[in-house]
Amino acid sequence: MPKAKRPVPAAAALELLEQFALAHGLTAADLLAAAAAQGPSIPATAFATDRTPLETVVSFLSERSLTTKAIGAAIARPNSTVLNALKSARKKPAAPVTDSAYTIPVSVLRDTRISPAEAVIAHLRDYYKLTNKSVAAVLGRDQRNTWQLYKSACKKREVRT
Repeated sequence: MPKAKRPVPAAAALELLEQFALAHGLTAADLLAAAAAQGPSIPATAFATDRTPLETVVSFLSERSLTTKAIGAAIARPNSTVLNALKSARKKPAAPVTDSAYTIPVSVLRDTRISPAEAVIAHLRDYYKLTNKSVAAVLGRDQRNTWQLYKSACKKREVRT
């Protein structure tokens, strides 16, 4: 199981942000705008379910009062795709969403060259530098499945691993 990140006290986090902002000539507003541009994030544990990653994302955002049109815009998918995913998601049990050391920004799903499953796995591998075994443990999938999806995502994005 991947090691969870240690919680950072709020005061220490604010001090680090201020230092970063000063070092790069940014303001607090710049940092907040950059964070907001990422959009909402979903705990990786939400993907450990029988739902597809697309169904998980659409359901998660819908439960947070986003309209299907707003969800479609956030993930660069047609409204009909969002509606079908939401309809399918409602037929399957949801995984309890718990806090996770790993989060998936909704913005990673905007790349329509790769599937939502590939996007989630590629984000965990590339951003958090997790191994296939760790990704499989976080998502509740088979290690061979995560390896294949990651290789497929790399090939589609033309990135050598």
